Order: sequence, then structure tokens, then C-alpha cells
Amino acid sequence: MKKLLVIIFMVCWGCETVVDPGIEPDDASLVLNSIINPDSVIKVNLSKSWYVLLDEREQFIEGATIDIYEEDKYLGQLDHDGFGVYTNSNLVPKKGGNYRIEVSKEGYEDIFSEATIPQRPALISKIKIDTILSDGIKRLKFKVEIDDRVGEDYYEFIIFGYNRNYEFNEETGTYLLIDSVNIPIWSETEDLIIDEFQREGTNLDYVFSDNFFEGKKYSLSIDPGIFIYDTSTPQFTTVTVVLRNVNKDYFLYKRSRLLQDWVDGDPFAEPVLVHNNIQNGFGIFAGYNQTEEVITVR
Repeated sequence: MKKLLVIIFMVCWGCETVVDPGIEPDDASLVLNSIINPDSVIKVNLSKSWYVLLDEREQFIEGATIDIYEEDKYLGQLDHDGFGVYTNSNLVPKKGGNYRIEVSKEGYEDIFSEATIPQRPALISKIKIDTILSDGIKRLKFKVEIDDRVGEDYYEFIIFGYNRNYEFNEETGTYLLIDSVNIPIWSETEDLIIDEFQREGTNLDYVFSDNFFEGKKYSLSIDPGIFIYDTSTPQFTTVTVVLRNVNKDYFLYKRSRLLQDWVDGDPFAEPVLVHNNIQNGFGIFAGYNQTEEVITVR
């Protein structure tokens, strides 16, 4: 029996099975990613899909024709700026506007999609900041009161901060500011309106609906990674609290992306399909309307 097992093992080890996926490069589809808002021009990232079993990875698409419509009114074309990025400095979407995008490229099936920017910006009534001690170090916790209105709404919450980097000067015995970069801040939350998979670990942003507080005020509890080690060298001097009123496609896309990241690496998890609203292709075309509040960190 032992001899038989060894023979079987050697035969299996020496065999190599080549699997032909039956996928040709010509089967690739256009991939469009564009999130529009009333504070910036329309910007589109255009590439083509790729398959894991092929050597060819995602590539930027040049020479495409991208037309933009508002309702039935033609607004114009986007220009290629390089690396698959298309823009038009004259096309800034409006609050409440409904936009349609149509893309054509020789060798690919035409794609199209529609996106609406919420008419109403998200409303923040007030922000309360509590200082707690964590291992002897001061840490800030935020309570952001959202003033929700009647109707179906979807939100995204982010905190940005100008991260300040210092270098110790041995001659003067002081710290010198090297640079300051505006970045999203990693945060934690145990707030029950947030999906369980988003509450595990830290995130740069959170998406949620108003199902549990429609038409009411709600205080969202967030614990950002803001520590105050030394008032002479603060990590952040100001932070920007951003609350976005996003459309449903944006919410479904971002939530599915976050869920996909959460199950990544788990061999027992069910595959997560990322929400797609591009007809004949892949990607997302969605919109938001946001409110910002700048807070001084003390």
C-alpha cells in the first residue's frame, strides 16, 4: 500500500494540466469609471477589461469618442488628456441634473450609462468632538449630527486632514515641518447604522442609507485615528468632515467594493459581484452632492 501511494504521488507531481480558458483578447469590453459632482468638471477613466488567465492586463483606451448629454440636450465631447483620462473644462454638472454618457471605440461594443446628481446636499447640523485617553495619549472622537429629510437618501462619510510631517533639528533641538498633505483619515466606528463588515477594522470612508432615520436627525459616531501626542508637533491642525449625498448607483457600487475588499483572501467567502451600471461594458457612472465642515484640532 505504501509503495502504491508513493507511485500515485509521483505521477500526480509530474503531471501538469494546461487549461484553455477559451477567452480571446477580442472579447474584452470597455470599462468606464466616472463619479460626477457639481464642484468639478466631468472626468472619465476609460480602459478595457482583462482576464486573470491571460497575460494582458488592464490597458488605457485612447481615441474613443465620448459624448455627454443632460436630459435630451447634447452638451459636447470629452477630450483625451492621456492615460485613458477624458475631460472637458467647459462641462460642469449641475445639482439635480440627469446625465447620459455614450462611448464608442473601434473594435469594441458601444457603451452607455446614466447618472443623476442629488439635488439636495447632505446636511450636517452640528459636530461634537470628545477627547478621550487611550494608553495615556489624547484621542479625538466625533459625533456628526445628520439632518436627514423625508425621502430615500444614501450617504458617504469621509474625514480629510492635512497630515503634517516633521523632522528633528539637532542644532536647534526643535522639530521642523517638512510637508503637509491632505489625505483621508483611517477611522473606526461601532455605529449600528453602518454595515457589520464596514465596522470591522478601519476604513477610509463609510456608506450607509437613511433607512433607520429617514426624516430625522441622527448622530453618527466616528473614531478617527487622530492622536494628540504633543501640541508643538500636531499630526493634524485642521480636519475636514465630508458628508456626501450619493445616488443609489454610487451607494451600491461603493458598498459592493468595500464588501469585496472585506472578503478578499477568505477561501470560504462567497464571491462578491461589484455593482455595474455600464450597459454593454463594466464600471460605474454615478454622482454625489456634498457638504464640508472644517474643524480645528486642538
